[in-house]
Amino acid sequence: MGYISKKGLDNLPSYKASATVDNSILYKNVFSPLCDRLVQYTPLWLAPNLITVLGLLANVLAGLVSVFFYPKNGMVNSTTTNVERYAAIFCAVMVMANLVLDNMDGKQARRTKTSSPLGELVDHGSDSLTLGMLALMVGQVFGGHPIFPLLQFLFTSVAFYMAHWEEYFTHSLVLGSVTGPTEGETAVSTALMTVFFFGREFWHYEIAFGISLYPAMVGLVIASAVFNFYGCVTRGMTKATKDGISPTTALSQLIPITTFTISFCIWIYSDYTFYEDNSSLFLGTLSLIFSTLCCRCIVQRICNEPFQVFYKTLLLPILVATFNSSTLFFGRQPPTSQ
Repeated sequence: MGYISKKGLDNLPSYKASATVDNSILYKNVFSPLCDRLVQYTPLWLAPNLITVLGLLANVLAGLVSVFFYPKNGMVNSTTTNVERYAAIFCAVMVMANLVLDNMDGKQARRTKTSSPLGELVDHGSDSLTLGMLALMVGQVFGGHPIFPLLQFLFTSVAFYMAHWEEYFTHSLVLGSVTGPTEGETAVSTALMTVFFFGREFWHYEIAFGISLYPAMVGLVIASAVFNFYGCVTRGMTKATKDGISPTTALSQLIPITTFTISFCIWIYSDYTFYEDNSSLFLGTLSLIFSTLCCRCIVQRICNEPFQVFYKTLLLPILVATFNSSTLFFGRQPPTSQ
């Protein structure tokens, strides 16, 4: 079967865009009015999808800059250099550029009457890749224990996937008053700016009980993701049950993201030294695989196809996790952090 089944192709012409309700405080009061103004100066020939891709490239470029100009993310003893400060402010500007462009693409699509299922896929697919880039940037620029950017990515990615799983049943994407796409990216951009003014050492000052600012921030991200996860499950299951879909069928559609999460957790546990030495590469790989899963989820909703429970993309983490687990079973000790 191809990326879209024959049934999906038959259903595609009848697709109607899902309703998106964005209750974000910053979106309503700052970014939506700003982007309404900016889009008026945008040429009509500029495709909305190109705006989306430009925003994604801004974040990818920022991620590459953070990896190139910052040392391995565990090194926080040295004073932040001027080059590192300028790299941090560059990343902050790129994150903000992505946020603005991400809000402009939909307005440009409506303005030019070019809204399409492809545009929705490109928009949300780019958002899924952004999660990994943000975690990578924060981990590189802030420094500290390499487990923090991984935790940030895993929890936010699961919450992101759950929002689209819920949309599969409810046919609407409802965002709260504090959202990852708006408040989250604004917080990351602001946090990166603080490195320019105060250095990365700022995020390692102890605030209470031996906890520094960076772990505290990651803790808040995890708490927010768990809260959103619970809301998505509740609303999604309620709508699925109302539509006559059994709980088993609805929950079975979470097998791909569950497999993804468990496989990578096993991979990291069984070969932590590899992750510690190659955390940027690891997060990049995670991001690409996760984005593929999200795009498949979105395509199945758009084409009104049943969820698949397995994708070839998952073969890499499953095979590596299986191999590493088997070597542990036969006596090899898991590497630990130095």
